[in-house]
Amino acid sequence: MIAKIQVRNDTAANWTSANPTLLVGEVGYETDTKKKKMGDGVTAWNSLEYNMLQASDLNDDDTVVKTTVDGVELFVGKSVTEMRALLGYISGTSFIFVKGEGTAAENATELQAAYTLAKTMTPFGVALSATNRMTIVVSPGKYTFGVAKFAVDTQYIDIVSLTGNLDIVLDGINVTANDVFLKGIDCGTNAFTIATDLNLLKCDTCTGGDLSFGCNSGRDPVSASGTFTDCTGGENSFGGNGGIASGTFTDCTSSDYSFGGLSGTASGTFTDCTGGGYSFGGESGTASGTFTDCTGGEDSFGGWGGTASGTFTDCTGGNYSFGGDHLIGSGGTASGAFTDCTGGNYSFGGYGGIASGTFTDCIGGESSFGGNAGTASGIFINCTGGNGSFGSPGNLLGKLYWCRITSGTFQTVSGSGQTRMCLDGTNVLNNQG
Repeated sequence: MIAKIQVRNDTAANWTSANPTLLVGEVGYETDTKKKKMGDGVTAWNSLEYNMLQASDLNDDDTVVKTTVDGVELFVGKSVTEMRALLGYISGTSFIFVKGEGTAAENATELQAAYTLAKTMTPFGVALSATNRMTIVVSPGKYTFGVAKFAVDTQYIDIVSLTGNLDIVLDGINVTANDVFLKGIDCGTNAFTIATDLNLLKCDTCTGGDLSFGCNSGRDPVSASGTFTDCTGGENSFGGNGGIASGTFTDCTSSDYSFGGLSGTASGTFTDCTGGGYSFGGESGTASGTFTDCTGGEDSFGGWGGTASGTFTDCTGGNYSFGGDHLIGSGGTASGAFTDCTGGNYSFGGYGGIASGTFTDCIGGESSFGGNAGTASGIFINCTGGNGSFGSPGNLLGKLYWCRITSGTFQTVSGSGQTRMCLDGTNVLNNQG
């Protein structure tokens, strides 16, 4: 059986004449103007503002918005064209506005009613789609849902802050819809939960606590495969705790075990991101993506026996990072391309690992670059390592050009290994092979 839901409706003149007080979340529809109002249980019809705005019902020069935030009126008398220019991060043309002027619980009820309404909308007379979207514009404030967290479960309905700032304060969110854009949502220490493989999800200026933005919490590995910009998560976030960080991450910050950390995989694109220890595929994980201007703590970037096989530019890791290891024989591998990167002690396949990649202008601490009974079989250009680096003592099979050890001497080359214009810890040139 198919249920039909009919919204309360009448002409604009009849609504004005009757001037009823709609229930909280109840929608009134003007059949001749195609405009809608949503009740709050207190305000009479004539004093309610229209909160559903569709560009299909308006001319570009029509006045469409009057809303207030903290006593300041915004967008007063603005046209569709002007409003979209001011809210440049909005891609849609059909909007619902949430005022958020009540208590935190009342605000949550208003936001939920707006989201429920958005699901029923058909902008321009057709169903919602990737090119025919609804946007819920939310005023700054607290929105407390309690045990049942706010559920984003429908595609093509975007939720953005009216100001563009981090000021939609929620007590948690659960995102299962794929093609949605979320901006300005602050979950504080509560989890910003997303389902796996939401490759079309876009999050901008959002914050969550531990286990946010895709975390493997004991089930199958979760993939954070969307686009994340200026987002912040706590521990085990962004595909952390053995998950997969396969999306695009820009200016994102998280704590330990994040970005595919703790035996996970960091296969996405990371720019100006910061993670804690064991992040970016750290602790026996895999860092196979593209990393630019990123910073991780100890055992990051495929550290602690993991694999750093990606492309790394201007990145910084702590001890045991970039395929480094804690124990001889555990088998860390640095097989990627590294440019202007810095690691701590036992990094770049250090402490018995393998440094088989290409290293340019990189700096490691003690026992780095396949050092301390490891193997240095890659190409090293203008790199610096501490004592016991470059396969010492171990196997120096690679080619070193203008490299330096800050303490000690270079290992004797094996096979096709070479050193050219390299300086040891006593400032003696080393040319072998």
